Amino acid sequence: MERSNPILSLIPFLLLILIPLLIYFLYARKRSIVYFEHPESGKMESLIVGFNFILLFFGFIFFGLLLYLRGLIKWGVFFTILNIVPLVIFSRPNDLFSDKTQSIIIISFGLIVAVCQIYLGIKGNELTAKKLIKKGYHFVQPESEKVILAKKRWNI
Repeated sequence: MERSNPILSLIPFLLLILIPLLIYFLYARKRSIVYFEHPESGKMESLIVGFNFILLFFGFIFFGLLLYLRGLIKWGVFFTILNIVPLVIFSRPNDLFSDKTQSIIIISFGLIVAVCQIYLGIKGNELTAKKLIKKGYHFVQPESEKVILAKKRWNI
């Protein structure tokens, strides 16, 4: 029996990491950044206008930690539940579900997560901007082209 090369088995994992990073860095240079400032504390926040690759690729990881850090608590709770439910379901004895049922559950959760991550990739920055404005933040340069574009795209 022929042994497989351990380096070759790492290729899919490297591609899963390198392709999103490559897309992000190639696309990130073309995007506009808008800045928010809290008038009382002086704290500054920045957001990119457009698609959010970080939430697309990593929003589900660590029980939605990135969403909690952005102040998107409802989405964080939703992703936490999506992380916990499969763990609870599959911690039971294997004879609880047939193999076909387990496959259907796994595929269903995968599709739900994929759809939610695509939605957050598209709307994540808008949701974060609206959360910042609700907390009292203001645009740093409200008359600049970038801010006008952001307000138009985010319906603010």
